[in-house]
Amino acid sequence: MSKLNPNAQKWVDALRSGKYKQGRYQLNDGTGLCCLGVGCEVAKDNGIGVRKESYYRGFSYDTHRVSMPAAVCNWLHLFRDKLAVLMRLNDDDLLSFPQIAAFIEEHAKELGVAA
Repeated sequence: MSKLNPNAQKWVDALRSGKYKQGRYQLNDGTGLCCLGVGCEVAKDNGIGVRKESYYRGFSYDTHRVSMPAAVCNWLHLFRDKLAVLMRLNDDDLLSFPQIAAFIEEHAKELGVAA
């Protein structure tokens, strides 16, 4: 298991915190978030200039409703071509946030989030 960069560690900690209700198929449907939506919230809470805007089915981040915006990927050092893997774990495989956090730690180098 690789050590995570500090921003990715904040994301993993948030996934394990119990603070966020898990949702599926979009970043934030107003009642729950996918694992990528939690990353957006953590980035926003840490001063990354991501615009969170309300729309009829929840919230978007820099106009993104399903996939993490580039500004958040860059802040986490997450490879954009790995977003689909995390989406699939959240939406199709129905892994819990703590399970996804463990996956991120286990695959940190492949995801780009290693320290």
